[in-house]
Amino acid sequence: MTHLTGPHLLTCSTGGRTVYFGDIGANSKTLVDYFVRQGGSPPPAGSNPAEWMLETIGAAPGVKSDIDWPAVWRSSEEYKNVQTELQRLKQTSRSGDKPVDESDYAEFAASFADQLKYATKRTFQQYWRSPAYINSKALLTIGAVSHICIYHLTI
Repeated sequence: MTHLTGPHLLTCSTGGRTVYFGDIGANSKTLVDYFVRQGGSPPPAGSNPAEWMLETIGAAPGVKSDIDWPAVWRSSEEYKNVQTELQRLKQTSRSGDKPVDESDYAEFAASFADQLKYATKRTFQQYWRSPAYINSKALLTIGAVSHICIYHLTI
């Protein structure tokens, strides 16, 4: 397999099993060709390729597919090519001058502390950029506290 060249897509079924991973192709031709080759019906002229693909794999509302698309993917030539490319990348990284850092293969690229730090920073930036939201929250809090205090003082 050569390296992925253009925009590519990872499509998963319910449960997270891969249905397709690869190039989309010009005008979605590569994607459409894959599904048609694997037993899907060709898309109607002028249809949206993304909607057509979701209908083909049975992921659109009210649509079912008789084809087990994750099993089709695992037996496809495209899957074998992806596995070959992954092995090549693994070998390249291990045979280079740089020692292999096992964190390169971690589930997440950033530690939990880093994720927390950046998510918190992003949230505060969002609040800072929308003062009306924060002001309304502050007003609601002050109103709720006042209501509770007044209610308890009158009892």
